[in-house]
Amino acid sequence: MKDLREKFAESPLDVLLISTPLLIGFMLVLASVFLRVGIFKKLDLRLGLLALSLLPAYIVVRPAAYFPRFSLPLLSLDLIVISYFFIIFGHKVG
Repeated sequence: MKDLREKFAESPLDVLLISTPLLIGFMLVLASVFLRVGIFKKLDLRLGLLALSLLPAYIVVRPAAYFPRFSLPLLSLDLIVISYFFIIFGHKVG
């Protein structure tokens, strides 16, 4: 947690560029796995389960890498989920 505070103090934009997609993607993953109604029903369940299956590695192992590196596997999955959500949402709206 100390490293995260130091990184945020050094360059807050870098931290926001990484943490914002992580938070949005994680919320979409949770909604697509546990709230299977409406637009979330159309999201691929496999992506949500894959993203959730990475969490025990972060909790148990606690990767000891520098800041952006330890979030990259989850970040790429979250970006895929976010873009997939906007593709489905765009077809529903348009």
